[in-house]
Amino acid sequence: MELEQAIDLINAALVAKDGKSLTDAEVAIITGAWQGQTYSAIAEASGYSLSYLSTDIGPAFWRRLSHALGEKVSKTNVRSVVERHGRQIRDRGRGERGAAEVLSSSSSLVRRGSRAASSPSSPLHTDWGEAIDVSLFYGRSEELQSLQQWVLAERCRLVAVLGMGGIGKTSLVAKLAQQIAPQFEYVIWRSLRNAPPLETLLGELVTFLSNQTDTQAEVVRLLHWLQTQRCLVILDNLETILQPGNRAGQYRSDYQHYGELFKLLGEVQHQSCVLLTSREKPSEVAALEGDPAVQMLALVGSAETAQGLLEARGLAGSLRHKQELAERYSCNPLALKIVASSIQDVFDGSIEEFLQQEVILFNGIRRLLEQQFERLSHLEQSIMYWLAINREWSTIAELAEDIVPPIARARLLEALESLSWRNLIERGQGRYTQQPVVMEYVTNRFVEQVVNEIVNRDVDWLGSHVLLKTTVKEYVRETQQRLIVAGVASQLQTVFGTVARIEARLQDLLKRLQSWSAPPVYAAGNLLNLCCHLQLDLTGYDFSNLPIRHACLQNVSLHRVNFTASQFSHSIFSRVSGAILSVAFSPDSRLLATGDDRGEVCLWSVAADQLVLSKQGHSNWVRSVAFSPDGTLLASGSDDKTICVWQTQTGRILHTLRGQTDWVQQVIFSPNSTMLVSANDRSLQLWDVQTGQPLHQFQEKDWVRSIALSPDGQYLASSSDDQVIRLWEIDTRQLVNQWQTSARVWSVAFNADATLLAGASEDHTILLWDTHTSQVVQKLRGHTDRICAIAFSPDGQVLVSGSEDWSLRLWDMQQGRCLRVLRKHGDSVLSVAYSPDGQFIASGSRDQSFILWDVSTAESSKIQHGYNNQISSAILSPDQQILASSGSDQTIKLWDADTGRLLRTLAGHGGWVWSLAFAPLHSPLGNQILASGSSDQTIRIWNYATGQVQTTLHGHTGFVRSLAFSPDGSILISGSGDKTLRLWDVQTGQVLLTQAYPSWVRSVAFSPAGERFASAGGDGVVSLYDTQTRQVLHTFQGHEAAIQAIAFSAEGDLLASGSDDCTVRLWHVKTGEALHILRQHTNWVRSIAFNIDGHLLASGSDDGKINLWDVKSGRLIRTLSGHEYPVRSVVFTSIFPSKGPCLISGSSDQTIRFWNVQTGDCWKTIRTARPYEGMNITGVTGLTEAQRATLKALGAVETAADYACKA
Repeated sequence: MELEQAIDLINAALVAKDGKSLTDAEVAIITGAWQGQTYSAIAEASGYSLSYLSTDIGPAFWRRLSHALGEKVSKTNVRSVVERHGRQIRDRGRGERGAAEVLSSSSSLVRRGSRAASSPSSPLHTDWGEAIDVSLFYGRSEELQSLQQWVLAERCRLVAVLGMGGIGKTSLVAKLAQQIAPQFEYVIWRSLRNAPPLETLLGELVTFLSNQTDTQAEVVRLLHWLQTQRCLVILDNLETILQPGNRAGQYRSDYQHYGELFKLLGEVQHQSCVLLTSREKPSEVAALEGDPAVQMLALVGSAETAQGLLEARGLAGSLRHKQELAERYSCNPLALKIVASSIQDVFDGSIEEFLQQEVILFNGIRRLLEQQFERLSHLEQSIMYWLAINREWSTIAELAEDIVPPIARARLLEALESLSWRNLIERGQGRYTQQPVVMEYVTNRFVEQVVNEIVNRDVDWLGSHVLLKTTVKEYVRETQQRLIVAGVASQLQTVFGTVARIEARLQDLLKRLQSWSAPPVYAAGNLLNLCCHLQLDLTGYDFSNLPIRHACLQNVSLHRVNFTASQFSHSIFSRVSGAILSVAFSPDSRLLATGDDRGEVCLWSVAADQLVLSKQGHSNWVRSVAFSPDGTLLASGSDDKTICVWQTQTGRILHTLRGQTDWVQQVIFSPNSTMLVSANDRSLQLWDVQTGQPLHQFQEKDWVRSIALSPDGQYLASSSDDQVIRLWEIDTRQLVNQWQTSARVWSVAFNADATLLAGASEDHTILLWDTHTSQVVQKLRGHTDRICAIAFSPDGQVLVSGSEDWSLRLWDMQQGRCLRVLRKHGDSVLSVAYSPDGQFIASGSRDQSFILWDVSTAESSKIQHGYNNQISSAILSPDQQILASSGSDQTIKLWDADTGRLLRTLAGHGGWVWSLAFAPLHSPLGNQILASGSSDQTIRIWNYATGQVQTTLHGHTGFVRSLAFSPDGSILISGSGDKTLRLWDVQTGQVLLTQAYPSWVRSVAFSPAGERFASAGGDGVVSLYDTQTRQVLHTFQGHEAAIQAIAFSAEGDLLASGSDDCTVRLWHVKTGEALHILRQHTNWVRSIAFNIDGHLLASGSDDGKINLWDVKSGRLIRTLSGHEYPVRSVVFTSIFPSKGPCLISGSSDQTIRFWNVQTGDCWKTIRTARPYEGMNITGVTGLTEAQRATLKALGAVETAADYACKA
C-alpha cells in the first residue's frame, strides 16, 4: 500500500469514528512512522518540535487511531495494521482505491495544509479558491439556518455577512457553502484580501461562470451568466477594498466601481446568489436594506461556538467559569483562541486563576493583539513581521534566510512553536502564515514602526526587515508595494507635509548609514525602494559602500547615482531587450533561454530570477531557441539566415550553421541530442550537431511557419503557408501523412505520447488531430486574435496557447475546455513554453517582457520587463521645426529639430507607438496636429503644442502600423495588423472606408495632390486607390515577400516600395511599370523616403544601413553606416543651411541620427537618456557579469573595470 493510500484510509476511519480529519502534525507522524523514522527525524523533517510530536500529539493520536480501527496501533506497527485493514476492505469488494476515494477530497486538503474547503457532493463546476478548511466547526446552527433560508428558500440575490475581525465570518460562510453547493451549477470562492482591481475579479468570475467561453471582464457579462444559470459566488474579506477612516463603508481610491457592481447585483434580477463577508457594511449594500432580495447578517459572538473552542483547547474550569471567560471576550473565536494560549502559558490552563487576576479587559481585537504582541520576544515579533511581509505560507528555511542577524534553527523552531501556542500564526506541513485580521494588524504595526523610526532618525526594524521583497511572486510584491511601501509613504506625508521634507529626512538617514562601519543590511534597499515609490529625482544620490538588498530598480531612472563598492543582493534591474520572440526551458527546468528581435540570446536562472548569460550572436531577430535534451547545448535560429549552436555553460558558439536562403523559423534537437532540425523558408533541414554539417532537406511548397518533433524523435510535423500540415518520417525521409486546413497554422506541437498533434490556426482556433486516425478530434475556441504559439504540459493533459489578443489560455485536453485565461502582458504573446518539471509556464511578448507563471496558482510568479526605446517612427512637422519620434516606450517625443533638445513627451498609449503623421498646416483640426497609431489598437489625435489628446479613434482590432493624412488634412488613412485599411473623417472621427486585406497592412501613403492613396503589406502587393471613388486603380506586383514601406515622389508620378525580400522597387504610378529593382541591402528594407526634388531616394534596412539611390538611373550613390540595428525611419530635410541637404534616421538602436547627404557623415546623434545614465558601479559586488553588462548598456559606468576581478 502506498503512503498516500494509507493516509486516505486512516483519515476515512477517523472521520467515520469521531468526525474529525487528520491534522498536519498527525500526517507528519504517519509519514515518518510509515518510513520507519524516529520522532527526532520526524521533527527534523516536519519543523515541529520533538516534545510536541512525541509527548503532546503522538500518544493521543495513537489512542484515537486504535479506537477507530478497533485494535491497538502504535508507531511501530501502524504500517502492518493499516495494510491489513486495507486488504480487508478490498476483500469486501471496496478495494484500496475505493477506500481512498471515500475521503480523497478531505485527505488531500490535509496534505495541502488544510487551506481549501471541499463540498460533500460537488456541483457541476467548483473553484474553491482560498476557502478555508472547516472540518472543525462549532455551533452557529441558527445562523446557518437563516442563511440557508435566504439563499435557498427565498433565493436572495445578495447576502452580506458582517462582523468584527476574528468573529468567524469566513468559517461560517465556508460551512454554509459546503452544505448548499449541490444546489448550484457553479460555485466560486474569491478572497479580496489582496484587493484585486475590479477588472481582475470580473475576468476571473466571467471566465469561470461561462465555463471559459467568455473572457470579457465586464459587469454586464457577469450579470448575464448570473441570470442564465444558478451560481453561488462568495467574495471574502470585502473590507480590504474599503477606505479606512471615519466614514465606514466608503471605497478606497480606484475601487469605487465595486460599489456599482454590488448595487447592480442587488437590484438587477438574476437567479444566483452573491455572498459577501466584511467587517464593514458597504454603503451600496446598506442602501438596499429592505429589499427582500438583499439580506444582511450581523454576526456576533456565539456562546455555543465559544464553548466548543474552549473545550477543544483543554482549559480547566467549571461551566460557569467558561461562560464568564467567553462573555468577557464577547465570544469572539479569535480572541478566545489567543487568550486560551495565555491561560495555558501563565495559569497552567486554569480559567479560574486567570479570572481571579482581574485582568484588564481588552478593548476590541486590536487591543487584544496589542497586548499579545507586547508580550512577545524580539525574535517572535520579528517572525510576526516577516510573516506579514511575506503574506503567503513561509517555510522555516525562508524565515531563516530572512532573519538578520542569523539565528540557530533550534531558536527559530522554538519561537514558531511559541507563536503557534499563542494562536497568532497558522501552521501547515512545516509552513506558516497568519489569519487575515492578524496579518492586517501586524502589517499596520510594522508600517507605524518604520514611520516612527524614520521620524526619529532610527533604523532598527527598518534595518532588519524589508518593505518589499524581490524574490516573492509578482502579485505578492504588488501587494507589498501597495500596503507597506505606499503605507509608509502615506504616513510620512502626513507627518512631514511635503515630499521635499520627506526627501531631506531620507537623505539624513542615508548619510547616517554611510557613517557606520557595518550598516544594517536591509536599510539602504528600503530607503531606495521608498525613494522610488515617492518618485524622487535620485540624480546624484550616493549609495556607495552600502549593502543593498531587495531593491526593485526596474523602470527607475538612476542618473549619476553612486553605487561604488556597494554590495547588491536580491536586487532587480531593467534590462536591455526587444520583443521576446522565443522562450525555452532547460531539461532540468533551472534555466530559461530567451531570444529577441535585437538578435540577442539570454539565459536566466529560474530560481534566482537573474540574468546568467547574454550573447549577441545574431544580427537579426532570434525566432527560436532550443536546449539539447542533455542540457549542454542551446540552438538559436535567426532572421539573419543562420543557426548558432552554443555551449550553455560558457556561452561559446560551437557552430554557426549557414546555407539557409531566408530566416530560420524554428530549431529543435532530436531526443539523443545528435541531430538538429530547422525550418527555413520552404524547406526543413536536418543537421549533424557534432560536425555542423547538413544531413537532409525536406522540401515544402510554401513558407514553413512551425515544426514539431515527436517525443521519440521518429516523426516531424510541419505547417506552412499553403495551409497544409505535413508529417515526415525521420528515418525513411518520407512524407507519411498530411492534413489540409482552412487557414494558415502558425504553431504545431505533439503531446507527450504523440497521439495528438495540435495546430494553432490563423482563424483564432486550435485544432487537435488524432495521429493514428488522422481525424480532427477537438477544435478549441476562445482567442480573439491570431494564436502565435502553443505548448503541451509534460504529461500532455494541458495545452497552453499565446495570442495576439495579449492573453494566454490553458486548455484541458480531456474535456476540450479552457481552464484559465492569463492576462498580464501589454502586447501580443509571441512565445510560450512549459517547464519540464511542469511547475512553470514561460511567455514572451512584443511588450519586451517575459513572464514566469506558477502553474499551481495560474498567477504571475516573475516578470522581467525589458527596456529598449526602439525608434519606430521619426518625422518632421510641416514647418520642419519639430521632430517627432515614437517607439517601444509607448510615448511620443517632440524635439527641437535644430538643437536636438527634447521639448515635450506625449504619454497615453498603452502599447508600442508604431506610426506618426503630422497633419498639414491649416488642417480642419488646426495647425499643430499630430496623429499616432499604437499596438493598443487606437489612433490618437494630439494638439502637440499643448500636449493634449483631441480625439481617440477606435475600431482597429490589431496594432496600427501606418498612418497618413490627406494633403488637405480632412482624411486620415490607417493600416493595421487586423488586415484592414481604414479611411477616417478627421473632424467627425467616422470611418469612411474599411478595406479588408489578406495580410497585415504595413504601410499607407497619400499622393502629393491627394487624388490617390496607396497601401501595401504582408502579401507583397502595392494597391493604388482613387481617393474620390475609393476603387483600386492598379496593383503593383513583383516583390517576393512582405512590403514594409511605400512612399510617393514629390511629383506623385513615382512610387517606391521596400520589402522583406531585401529590395527596393520603383514603380511608375500611371502605368504600374517597375522602373528599377534596387538590390544592395542584405536584410529587410524597413523605411524609404524621396527627397524634396524627387532625385534621391533613401532606404533604411535591418542591416543597419541607409542607402542613397539616384532615382533616374537606379544607381547606388552612397551608403550611410553607423546604426547598430534596423533603420525604421528616414526623412530628408533642408533646415540646416550650413550642413547642406540632410537626412534624419531613426533606429532600433534607440538613436536618431543626422546625416550630411553629400558627404555621408553623421554630424549629430540624439537619444533619450537611458535609465542608468552615468550610474557608477565601480567595485560593486553581487552582480553577475551579464547583469553588469546590461547595466552598462543602459548607461552605467565603471571607472575601474578591473576592480571586481582583483578584489
